[in-house]
Amino acid sequence: MNPRFMCSLAEILIERAGKKQYIYYGEIGREIGVSNPRALAKPLGRLSRECIELGLPAISAIVVKKDNQMPGDGFYDYVARLKGIGHLPPSKWEEFWRNEVAEVFECKSWDFLLSKLDPDHVMRTPSDELNEMSLQEIDLDIESEIIEEHGLQKEGSISYYYGKFYERSSQNRRQAIEIHGVSCLVCGFNFEEVYGLRGKGYIEIHHKKPISSLDGKATEFNPKTDLIPLCSNCHRMIHRRHDEVLTIEELKQILDVER
Repeated sequence: MNPRFMCSLAEILIERAGKKQYIYYGEIGREIGVSNPRALAKPLGRLSRECIELGLPAISAIVVKKDNQMPGDGFYDYVARLKGIGHLPPSKWEEFWRNEVAEVFECKSWDFLLSKLDPDHVMRTPSDELNEMSLQEIDLDIESEIIEEHGLQKEGSISYYYGKFYERSSQNRRQAIEIHGVSCLVCGFNFEEVYGLRGKGYIEIHHKKPISSLDGKATEFNPKTDLIPLCSNCHRMIHRRHDEVLTIEELKQILDVER
C-alpha cells in the first residue's frame, strides 16, 4: 500500500484526534480523494494494526458512520483480535469502542505511527507547501488560468486590465493557499495526490465575486473571505453559465456535500 497515501490518511485522523473529534468515512474520502468510502476499509484496518503493534490505541476508532455516530461493525472484532482479546460479544462493543476513543484522544505519540508508515515522512502544513513554491510558479499558474478562461493575451485594453489585476493578486493567491490549503473546498480533490509532482502546490483560486462583474475597476480582495481554492471541475461548474454563477453552498448542495 502506498506509504504516502497511508501517511496522508494517518495525518487526517491525527489532526482530528488532536481536536478530540470524530470523522465520517465520507469526510475522509473527500479529503483524500477516494470516491467510494468503502475503499477505506483496508487502509483503516492497516492503520489499526500498525497502531497496536506500536503500543498505540487504534486511531481508526474515531472514524464513524454518519447515521449512528459509531464505527462499522467490522471494527470491534478486528481491533479486539489485534489486541489479543479474541471474540468480542456485541453487548461489549460500545464500551470497548468508547475506551479506545478515549485513549486515542489522549495519545500524544502519533509520530511513531508516521515514522513506521514512512521513515522519511514529515507532517506537512500548507505553509510548508508554500515555502517550496516560488512566486514565479504562482504567477505562471495565474497566467495559464487567465488565458484558458478568457482567451486573452497581455496586449489590448481588457487584456492589459487582467494582466495588471493579476500582477497584484500573486500575493493574494499565496495567502489564500496558506489559509485554505491546496485541496478543493467543495469536493476535497488534491492535485498532488492524483498527479504527483506535476500537481504539487496547484489549485485554482475562485473569486466569490466574479471578476467579470467588476467592469475593469480595481478591487481589493480578502484572501480569507473572498478567495476559495477549487479543483478545475468544481470551478468550471460554478462558472458554467455566465448568467447563473453558483455559490459554494449551491455547488455543495448539488454534490450533496455536507461539512
